[in-house]
Amino acid sequence: MTEHACPGDCRTLARIDEVSNSGAWSETAFYESVMNPSFAVIVYRDEEGEEPAGFIVCEFQGDLLAIDEIAVHPDRRRCGIASALLNVAAAEGIQRNCKEITLEVRSGNAAAIAFYDNVGFQTAGVRKGLYKDPPDDAIVMMKKLTQ
Repeated sequence: MTEHACPGDCRTLARIDEVSNSGAWSETAFYESVMNPSFAVIVYRDEEGEEPAGFIVCEFQGDLLAIDEIAVHPDRRRCGIASALLNVAAAEGIQRNCKEITLEVRSGNAAAIAFYDNVGFQTAGVRKGLYKDPPDDAIVMMKKLTQ
């Protein structure tokens, strides 16, 4: 089940991010995103009231939907959670008249790149040296949003 995150989810989101991504967001960063109307923080829960197993943070920038963060707890990967989160984010983007969805992924993260390719994203460019810890380039990926 997917739903918008509430402030009480922020500690769990920070923990999932910490075990999933280098340069993880703080609990405060998640809280600020949850409270910002230009963002959507969507979580996946197995059942109502359970702690989130994954999340996606989206930012609405005019007709562009930017994915800022996405992570699934390592114990829950490869169960369709990331796809479900992306689908809900895309549907919300369409409701807000977004035309494209974009994200950046580490060039060394072959599994994530393959996943995004598989769900219809295309490489749009490279941002050299974007990531610092550890150093890596960012692959910019985009996908058209259709009604």
